[in-house]
Amino acid sequence: MIPDLPAAQILERLLAHESLYHNLRYSDIQRFFELTHRLWPEILGTETSRPLSLPPPVCDLLATVLQLDTSLIQLTWHAFGDIAEAAYNGPPQPSVDDIFRVHGRTQKLGLSF
Repeated sequence: MIPDLPAAQILERLLAHESLYHNLRYSDIQRFFELTHRLWPEILGTETSRPLSLPPPVCDLLATVLQLDTSLIQLTWHAFGDIAEAAYNGPPQPSVDDIFRVHGRTQKLGLSF
């Protein structure tokens, strides 16, 4: 679940961090947003606002799943943490499975759902 964000803004943030530009794919960024959304309570912990860096267990999990170094994960958080926070606090977005459950039958698509 990547927030509604123009590709130009994502590219702008990637270009501001050369190592992210060379190491992240769009699918990595999308997965980063999906995972941080799910991990948001663990990211906040006892804090009331978005932390400057990810807690080590969260960072380690993201590094493992995305197959990136923890320093790149923290840099991704630095570049995109505000967007992750806004996505978590914004209106819920339906999952792809939800979309198929609601609309797939009318189009006779995704009938295995």
